[in-house]
Amino acid sequence: MGFDMVLSTYVPRILQANVAGIVDGLLAETGQQRADVDHWAVHPGGKAILDKVSEGLELVADALDGPRKVLR
Repeated sequence: MGFDMVLSTYVPRILQANVAGIVDGLLAETGQQRADVDHWAVHPGGKAILDKVSEGLELVADALDGPRKVLR
């Protein structure tokens, strides 16, 4: 049976607006910055989510290749 779940279209925008602050706060607790992260694991909830997370974190173009491959 499973779940039938639909995310609102505003979820990617909320992620984009807030992801940097959340990630930066978590990294700061361990004395790190985004530049210290070699690999990013982002749940591939959809293309728009990956795009907006990438934009919000200002990641290089191929930083989310792994999650994009999973999504495909």
